Amino acid sequence: MKLIQCCCLFFLLLISNSSFGFYCGQYIIDPGDRKDRVLEKCGNPESTQSHKKIVGSHMQDRYNTFGFQQFEEVIVDEWIYNFGSTRFKEYLRFENGVLREIRDLERGS
Repeated sequence: MKLIQCCCLFFLLLISNSSFGFYCGQYIIDPGDRKDRVLEKCGNPESTQSHKKIVGSHMQDRYNTFGFQQFEEVIVDEWIYNFGSTRFKEYLRFENGVLREIRDLERGS
């Protein structure tokens, strides 16, 4: 029974590549890669969108006598690659030039 569970888990890990990366030709693109590396290995994406978001945090001491807030502007780039009808489209989200998310979309055209 344990062997069957282990095999099923291994199979699920193999087919769920959204958090692990994807192949661009012979190169693997992973979260943490920079935009310039992805462009060099994969070429220009089919579509791009860019926007800014504000990320903040608030710190307070345990007696609530002193606190401060810190805010940072983050540039978010969202790219979609279409590798043709034999593969899924890939959604890539960059924050300040660093790849943070990879998701499979529908089959390409």
